[in-house]
Amino acid sequence: MTEDQTEAVVSTEKQSENASIEPQNQTESPGSNNPFKTDKKPPKRKKLKKLAETEESQTNENEEENGMPAPPPSKRQKKKQKQQQNIVRNKDKEIEKTISYLVKWDTSRDEWKYEKLRQIFIQKNVFDEKVIDTEHCDVAIKYLATSKGHSRAMIIESAEAIIKEIETKITDENQEELTSSARYERARQILQSMDE
Repeated sequence: MTEDQTEAVVSTEKQSENASIEPQNQTESPGSNNPFKTDKKPPKRKKLKKLAETEESQTNENEEENGMPAPPPSKRQKKKQKQQQNIVRNKDKEIEKTISYLVKWDTSRDEWKYEKLRQIFIQKNVFDEKVIDTEHCDVAIKYLATSKGHSRAMIIESAEAIIKEIETKITDENQEELTSSARYERARQILQSMDE
């Protein structure tokens, strides 16, 4: 806790003690020299709570620095962590479903069935090599090349935007690095497949 915050807490405690010892005279004028009456209002509960929270966080940091164990996470923190883990798991499942969707489309069209959500997922993530690996990228590009209408226009637009973004960042030093990036290569391949 900073010195200002400590002084504010101490002054509010003194004010509350003084108020309980001697009642204020309500008839005095605002300019009177009453030592117990101040123009400052005591801080509201929210401010006091925030001060207490900042003090707790600072003591937690000090405990971690001193080698003392940190307190266990609160219920809210545990819930947040669990939600983050679920998001990661769901994305992994989504990736697996998309890869199997693309493989079915490529190998056995009789068993394959169109799924709009899969197509949208592929459109959004085809440029990300962490989501669609290089092994399945060619299949994804072939799949997107068969798109029609608005989805085709959206794919072309996003590929052109990526190429434009990377080309504006190119300098003599990083030209080879940026043009050999997976995003740039995939965007160029998609544009070429759309032209065919």
